[in-house]
Amino acid sequence: APSQTTEVHPATSRQAEPALSLTLAGSGLQYEVRSGWVVGQAHPTSRANVQLAGIPGANFIHRHHCEFHHENGQWFVTAIEHPSFTNDTLINGQKVMPGRRCGITKGDLLTLASVTFTVGIL
Repeated sequence: APSQTTEVHPATSRQAEPALSLTLAGSGLQYEVRSGWVVGQAHPTSRANVQLAGIPGANFIHRHHCEFHHENGQWFVTAIEHPSFTNDTLINGQKVMPGRRCGITKGDLLTLASVTFTVGIL
C-alpha cells in the first residue's frame, strides 16, 4: 500500500499572506493591500502596487504616497518621503511624519491628502 505521510510543509501550513483593505469612506470602494505594497495615485510613471484613480481628491495623492508592512501580527504604514512633500498621510487625524512608520489597526481612518479610507483586516 502506498504510504500516507502527513508531513507539513511551512509553505502550505501557513495562513494566506496577510492583507488589509482600504475602503473609501462613503463609497464602498475597497482596495486590497499586502505587506510591502505601495499605495499612490494612478499615473503612467507610478510604480505603486495600488493605484488610485477616479476618486475626488486622488489627484492630490502622491504617485508613491505610503507603504504598508505586516510584521509579527501588526500592520504599519510609512509615509514615503518626497522632495516637495505637501500632502499628508494621517491616521485618525494624526499626521504621520514622512519616513516614519506608524501602527494601524482595523477601524482606523487613513487619510491620504484629502481622501479618507477605513482600514480593515482581511
